[in-house]
Amino acid sequence: MTEENTNITDKNKETAQEKTSETAKNKKISRLMFLLGIVVIAVGVIMLVMNQLNYKKSNDLYDKTKEEYTEVNENSGEWYEQIQVDFDALQKINGEIVGWIHFEKEDIDYPILRANDNDKYLRTTYDGTDATAGSIFMDYNNESDMTDSHILIYGHNMRNLSMFGNLKKYRTEENYFDEHKYFQIITPEGAKRYEVISYKEVSETDNMYTIYRTSDEKYMTYLNDTILSGSLVDNKEVNVEELQNPQVVSLSTCTASDDKRFVVSGVLVDEHK
Repeated sequence: MTEENTNITDKNKETAQEKTSETAKNKKISRLMFLLGIVVIAVGVIMLVMNQLNYKKSNDLYDKTKEEYTEVNENSGEWYEQIQVDFDALQKINGEIVGWIHFEKEDIDYPILRANDNDKYLRTTYDGTDATAGSIFMDYNNESDMTDSHILIYGHNMRNLSMFGNLKKYRTEENYFDEHKYFQIITPEGAKRYEVISYKEVSETDNMYTIYRTSDEKYMTYLNDTILSGSLVDNKEVNVEELQNPQVVSLSTCTASDDKRFVVSGVLVDEHK
C-alpha cells in the first residue's frame, strides 16, 4: 500500500470517528433536552396543582365563613333581608373587618377589611392565612365607618371567578348588567344598597382612584367627568344630579394588563338601619 493510500485510509478513519463522536454528542444533547422538557412539564404541573390547592383553600374558607356567619334569604321581599351578618363573631376573629359586600343574584359574598395600608390583605385572608386570592379590602385612606362620599374597595380578579372575578362579566356577557344592577354593603350599623352606574377599564393611576370625604360642587363634577365619563354602560334610571349627597362605591380589580384596572361603580340608592 502506498503512502498516499495510507493517508486516505487514516483520513477516512478520522472522518468516521468524527461522525461517531458527533452522533454521540447529538444523542447526549437530545437526551438532555428531553430531560429538561420533562422537568419543565413537571414544574408546570406542580405549580398548577399548588395554585389549585391555594384556590381551594381560599374558597373553602370563604364558603365556610358565609355558612357560619351569615344568613341568606335571596327570596326575601325586601332587599335588606336578603342577608344578615354576624359582625360580633367576625370581629372577634379580626377587628379590621368593617363590612360585608353582597351582590344580588351573583356569587360575590365576602367580608370587607381595612388595614393601615393597601398591602396587608393583598395575599392574606381575613384570618391571617397566606393565600393568592387575599381578601376584599377597602382603601386605607377611606374612613372605616364608610361615610366618605367616594369609597374604593379592591379585590383580585381570580381565574376561578372568586373574589372580584365575576366583575368581568359586565363587559363580557350580554345582558349581565340588566340582571345584576345592585350590590349591598352591610355594616354593624345597617345595610346600604347601591345601583351600578358605571363600569370601565382605567389605568392604575387614573383619577378614578380619588377619595372624596364630602359631597360638594367639586365632587359632583368628579362624578360626571371621572366616574361616568367613558363608562361602557349608561344607566338612564339613575341621575346622580338628582340625588342628595350621592355616595359612590367603586369596586376595583385587576385585568390581563399589568397597568390596567377594571372598575365597577355603584351609587347609594337605599339604606336600612
